[in-house]
Amino acid sequence: MIILMDIDNVINDFAETLLAWHNRAAVKESDIHELKEINNYNWFVDTYGDDAWKPTERKEFWDDVEINSDMTKLAFWCKQNGHAIYFVTASHYNLGLPWKIQATLARINKYNPYADELDGCNFDFVEQDIIISERKWLISGDVLIDDCYANCEQYSDYAHGTAILINRPWNHRNRLLSRMSSYKPRRIIDADSANEVKAILKTLALKEREDA
Repeated sequence: MIILMDIDNVINDFAETLLAWHNRAAVKESDIHELKEINNYNWFVDTYGDDAWKPTERKEFWDDVEINSDMTKLAFWCKQNGHAIYFVTASHYNLGLPWKIQATLARINKYNPYADELDGCNFDFVEQDIIISERKWLISGDVLIDDCYANCEQYSDYAHGTAILINRPWNHRNRLLSRMSSYKPRRIIDADSANEVKAILKTLALKEREDA
């Protein structure tokens, strides 16, 4: 299968880091659970104005962003088991994008669990494994793993793929409202952890083999 894995808030803790940077300079500190808006992009802009994304243009910001080790190990598991996996991001082309790519790849490859088992074969991820696009439904693939419900909807509707939604505070309300009002079924599956995602991927791969 071709698997597309979102970077921000799936493979890393982007929202938590951005919030921490703003909290350092703010009179009132905000908590990650306040991000209950359907679109956390709008929440940051409404709360911090035009400077909402300024920290992301700095190398120091991306040095602070932590990688989710479980999701990272899942990415290597996908590669080891014959799946093609790409990291996708809707990042804007700003001054921080090169720092983001470099820092993300460096952190991800630190968790390569197969580095000592491959007799010189390199399983590391490289720049060509990162796709930058706000329109993720235009990317060819079988599965999208994302934290944004709108991306999952569009991927299911237009790309006709399966979307795995990583549960985060900002998509809880959106999930409930969309499912109550949806006029057609969508292939969107919720997951709380990397282990749940792995189980879903195993089921999808088995079904793909059976249908072949």
